[in-house]
Formats: sequence, C-alpha cells, structure tokens
Amino acid sequence: MSPVRRACALLALGLACAGAQAADAAGPALFDPGARSAAPAPTAALQGSVVLTPKLLLQLIAGHSAEVAYSRAQIEVAGELSKAEAALYELVLFSSLRKDDTLRQRTVEERISSIATSKLDVLDERLQTAEFGLRERLPSGADISLSYRAREQRNNIIKSASASDTQYDGALVLQLRQPLLRGFGKGVIETDLKVARAEEKIAALQYRQQLLKTGNDALALYWQLYRALEVSRIRQVALDYARRVEADTLARIDAGKLASSNKIEARSAVLVREVEQIRAGQGVREVQSRLETMLNVPNLSEQITLSVPANAAEASRVEALSLAQRYNEALGRWPALGIARLRHEQAGIRLDYARNQSLPQLDLVLSNTRTGLSGSYGTARELTEGGHYPSWSIGVNLEVPLGGNQKARSQARAQDARVHQAELEVDAIRSSLANDVRTRWEQARAGTDEVERMRADIDLRTEMLRIERVRYDAGMGLLSQLLLRESELTESRQRLVDSLSRMGQANDALLYADGSLLDHYAITLEH
Repeated sequence: MSPVRRACALLALGLACAGAQAADAAGPALFDPGARSAAPAPTAALQGSVVLTPKLLLQLIAGHSAEVAYSRAQIEVAGELSKAEAALYELVLFSSLRKDDTLRQRTVEERISSIATSKLDVLDERLQTAEFGLRERLPSGADISLSYRAREQRNNIIKSASASDTQYDGALVLQLRQPLLRGFGKGVIETDLKVARAEEKIAALQYRQQLLKTGNDALALYWQLYRALEVSRIRQVALDYARRVEADTLARIDAGKLASSNKIEARSAVLVREVEQIRAGQGVREVQSRLETMLNVPNLSEQITLSVPANAAEASRVEALSLAQRYNEALGRWPALGIARLRHEQAGIRLDYARNQSLPQLDLVLSNTRTGLSGSYGTARELTEGGHYPSWSIGVNLEVPLGGNQKARSQARAQDARVHQAELEVDAIRSSLANDVRTRWEQARAGTDEVERMRADIDLRTEMLRIERVRYDAGMGLLSQLLLRESELTESRQRLVDSLSRMGQANDALLYADGSLLDHYAITLEH
C-alpha cells in the first residue's frame, strides 16, 4: 500500500469512528420518521357517564385540549433548538483529498535556477495530497485546529537528480485565532445559546400559561354545567310539586270542596313548569356540548354524559389569604410576568452582543508547523512527528470600518430600545396583575356573602310556603296564592344556584389570577 493510500485509509477510519461516536451521542435525538412520537400527557378515559370534578376536568384539559397539546409540543421544539445551540463547542473533524496531474513547459527562470535540470524543457508532475485534522471553538472565542498533511510528489525533475522520481513531505500544523476585541469572551460566544435556553424556559411558561387559561375557561363551563344541572333539578322539583297540587286539587273538586275553575289553574301551573323543565334540559345539553368541544371530543352518538356533583359548590373553597400575600405570591407564579422577565433577559443578552460587535476586529493569530521531507514516506513522517524542522509565526489582524461601523452601532441602539420595551412590559404586567388580583379577591369575598344572604332568603320563603300550605289545607287560602309562594321559593332556589355558581367561578378566577390554580387542584406539570 502506498503512503498516500495509507493516509487515505487512516482518514476513512477516522471519519467512520467520528460518525459512530456522533450517532451514539445523538441517540434517539436524531430525527427518525419511523420513530414513535413523544408520549402525550396522561389522560382520563372519556366514555359513559363521567362525573366531573375540577381536578379531573383539568387533567382532561391537559390531555385532550388541542391548544394545550400545541403549547406542550412547543416545549420540545424549543428544547431541540437549545440542544442545537449547545453544540457550539462540538469538535469538528475536517479532511481533504486532492490529486494533481501537470504537464507544462518550464520557464527560463526555472531552467537556469539549477544546472542539473537546465536541459529539462517540460515539467511532468503528479501530486497526491491528503490532509485531516480536528477543529474546535474555545469558550474564549478562539478557533484552534490541529491538522496533519501528507503529500506524494512525482516528477521528472526529481528523477533527474536522484534514483527515484518520488519524494514525500509531511506537515503537522497547529493554528490558533483568538479575537481580542470583537467576538472575545464566553459571554459573546454563547449569546445564541443563552437566548435559546431562555426561550426554552419561555416555552415551558407559555405551556403553563395556556393550561391555566384553558383550564380557567373550562372551569367556567364547569360551573355553568353545575348551574344548568341544579336548575334542571329545581325545575323538576317544582314540576313534581305542581303535579301533586294538581292531584290534590282534583280530589278536592271531586269532594265538592273547591270550585271546578281551580282545575284549569292547577293544570296551567303544571304545563308552565313542564316547559321550564324542557328549557332547563336544553341548557344542560348546550353546556355539555361546549365542554365536549373544549375537550376536543366528538360525541355524535351521545356515548358520553358529563355531569357535576350536587355538592360541587360546597367543595369550592380557597385558602383565606390577605390581598397583599396573594399579590406577593402571584409575582413569583404568574407565567406572563415570568415570560416578560425572560424577554427582558434575552434583550439584555442581545444588547451585550450588539455592543461587542461595534468594536474593531482585532485577532491574535498563532501558528506552529513541523515539517519533514524525504524520498521515503516513513522517514518524512518521522521527521514531521519528531519536530526536527519546526517553524512558528505570530501576528495580529486588525479591521476597522472607516464609516464608524454604523451597522453595528445602529443594531446596538435598537437592542437598547428593546431592553426598554421589555422593562415597560414587565411594569405593565405587574400593574395589571395587581389590579386583577385585587378585583378577583373582592369578587370571591362578595360571592361568599351573597351565598349566605340567599340561603337566608330561602329559609324565609320556605317558611312562607309552609304557612300558605297550612292556610290552603284549612280552606282559608287560595290555590293561586299557594302556587305563587311555591314559584317564589323555586326562583329563590335558582338564585341561590346562580350565586353558588358565581362563587365557584370567582374562587377559581382568583386562583387563576394569582397563578395557583394548578397547585390548588394538585396538578403537576412534567416540564
């Protein structure tokens, strides 16, 4: 095997080893169209009759909502982009193979430069060159490389001066290019990496923010479903009461205790309550459909029935914290504020980079070369590796834009403006958060007071109905007055359900406003 072919074989072996190591390091991160996609978040089964609780509903939202799934996928995208930027310091294997074949006339200067070859009018030469090496970026911003070059040279000039027409030369080259102003330092080199890592954190916060928003919207529907189911139950109770009154009225008419005109009034009351019950049932189905849409679940065959426990409002309680305490905790939990702070951090990173780019380009360049030349490849390689003929160089390169580097300066001013924008956004979100937390806190307290007063009203109207029933049974009261008292009690019960529903929504809205909604219902995120 010729020496150059040996070098080519070594080069191929190095490439194979580097490729195997890269594959092992990348592992499943390499794109594979046939690979299984990332497992979705755990989801609860949706079939048959499903009795919802706030925690179960949030789990279903996390697993079924298309908006939440899209936001969760964005975390994976940002993570892969961050990994891509983390390859900044990845070691690079470079190589080259070249073959030259030359047949040309020699110039007069070439011929008179050597008496031994002065009679040779033509240069007939063949060159084979192989080079391979490693290159790496250093945290200081420097580029360092180490390479080995082997060359086989055959021509008629060599043959005229020696027994062979071949000579070999090798070179071991170490090069370093270190920026001293523009591009100097780890902070500048890792700008894109820092921005990508911040973007990954932003994606995680956006996922939490989306889950909070979608979860809060779902819980609002949850309380609407609670209200619709309770109203339907109350209307059914009112219908059953009206039917009992109708039966009692017919019995009294048959006994001659009431006029026959009361039959029409009793029947009318039953028909009105039947209509109200039908409307209440339609309201239940409408809210169920909206929830199914939010959960991204088709239900054409009505195989799913969503419901809410009757004591859902009783279970809706939030921890009694002061307004100041809730606001202080919200400052550390609210995703939008965290995103704004990370955007401010990104703007600061880019500003530092832009300021560095406005500096002149001043690079320190170092080079050390060991060479060897011989008619034998082995001897040439030994001379190269032994460092018998070293050479080195040192110098600086300077580039200064004569126009004052307006592009870099303008970019720096633009980044400075973006930093100011990010600061304004942080302040605006903080103020908005304070107002929102205060409003939701006051609504939650008002909701509790409203429920207490409505319960007192129901107690009073229940007593009024009882008294009217006693008067009616004693023959002293009118049927219309009895039905009126019952209708008033029904409306009062419905107003209590409205108040309980508003209280539940207000409590969840408060938890959403201070960012503790997921923690309150023990929802843990993987990211």
